[in-house]
Amino acid sequence: MAIRAIRGATCLTANIAEEMNDAVAELIDQMMIRNRVSSAQVISIFLTGTPDLTCAFPAAGIRIHGLTDVPLMCAQEMNVVGALERVVRIMAKNAVRCTTCICVAPKSYALISSTTRVSRVSRVSRVSRVSRVRMHRVPSVHIIGCGLIGTSIALSLWKSGYKVSAEDINADHVAQARDLGVLATLTEPQWGETSGQRAEVVFVCVAPGVAAETINIAFGKFDGALILDVSSVRGSIIDELDRELTDSGRVMGAHPMAGSEVSGPRSARADLFQDRIWVLTQGSEASRVTAEMVITDMGGALVTMEPGDHDRAVALVSHVPQLVSSALAAQLINAEQSDLEISGSGLGDTIRIAGSDPNLWSDILQGNATEISRVLRQVSNELAELSTALEDKNRVRIEQTLRAGNEGRARIPGKHGSGTNRFESVNVMISDQPGALAELFAVVGVLDINLEDVRIEHVMGRPSGIVQLFVPIGESEELESGLYQRGFDTRGRQ
Repeated sequence: MAIRAIRGATCLTANIAEEMNDAVAELIDQMMIRNRVSSAQVISIFLTGTPDLTCAFPAAGIRIHGLTDVPLMCAQEMNVVGALERVVRIMAKNAVRCTTCICVAPKSYALISSTTRVSRVSRVSRVSRVSRVRMHRVPSVHIIGCGLIGTSIALSLWKSGYKVSAEDINADHVAQARDLGVLATLTEPQWGETSGQRAEVVFVCVAPGVAAETINIAFGKFDGALILDVSSVRGSIIDELDRELTDSGRVMGAHPMAGSEVSGPRSARADLFQDRIWVLTQGSEASRVTAEMVITDMGGALVTMEPGDHDRAVALVSHVPQLVSSALAAQLINAEQSDLEISGSGLGDTIRIAGSDPNLWSDILQGNATEISRVLRQVSNELAELSTALEDKNRVRIEQTLRAGNEGRARIPGKHGSGTNRFESVNVMISDQPGALAELFAVVGVLDINLEDVRIEHVMGRPSGIVQLFVPIGESEELESGLYQRGFDTRGRQ
């Protein structure tokens, strides 16, 4: 066992006891959820408040949360000129099963770097808005294109307190976006002499084939605004932009490495970009600062690349996988139904993204054709050599590809961007009914074992499925034993 401290802060709008109690209860709740800390693990909590908070002790909010037996300590902070006002800070010490002690401050509601901004998170539903107080001024945002990405950006920023407007040439997309509820308050810009002043950041979320034209128009309509293009290709779009735009420093590529095989506004999620990488290309330093602020408020992480490097990278890690998945899935069209009925998770995992939108992806693939063709030829050559090796029964050549595949897979960064993680797994058979997974996960939590990954394989013809629980090396035996003792149908470890 080890001791870990987690920290967070919240800013009140007024010196009112009820608001303080609610804010403290919400903050400790979110701190524990985000850091996966249970009530039983909390050893003690230390709270401080700025001198202007005199309405109540912050500790009352901890008791309201339900932590009635945890030792608490409260202190008033020094009166420092220029310090943030009406701030409560919390440090909770916890007993955890780990070999290192890490202090984690949740980004979306904690005090970031002590001086940059303070924001408060409420316990809300998916379409409820969060009240935020920041040290930075929130820019107004306009979104062109209400598909999956555009609507998800709108949802995320709206929940973070941004003023958001949106448009789409597809009236159905606009209607579907508004049906989500959160978009019902979006303002539609009225193009005119002052329309360009209504947005300071413009997200262009359209198909790559029309991205350059859309950017050229938006650049003139939104005078002085930062234009962020979310397209997954850069080179072909840059080639079509007016030179004035590329030289301005206020047109940037901002490609989120997030998405889904399903499309459209109805598939949008406010948390789609949480902990996902955004690749920034081009733009001035001032533009980068603004882009980083907005993207960070959506929970994203940033990587900066040159346009050509970006296109080369996404061809390998995104575009070619889409084609390989689609090409394999296409072989199933004329397959015998009896053959498909014995398929397992291997096929399903490989062709999952084959359900993507053909119209969107044809645009993307044409926009990065040169880089994609280069990688496809390499894959094609490898497959051709494998085919020959199989016909010749050349075991050495076959194993060469399989071992190279192991080596390549091992290079993919693991959890939290670290080196590749190695896990053990426990297989559990559960019934296909409401609450079965929740019961399983609850018991794993009681056993105090962290799940690193979960996979589910449904059993053909039976109302049940195999849940594969991945845990750190050395913990699978304890997990299997604990689940078995509590009546679960365990099916071995791997």
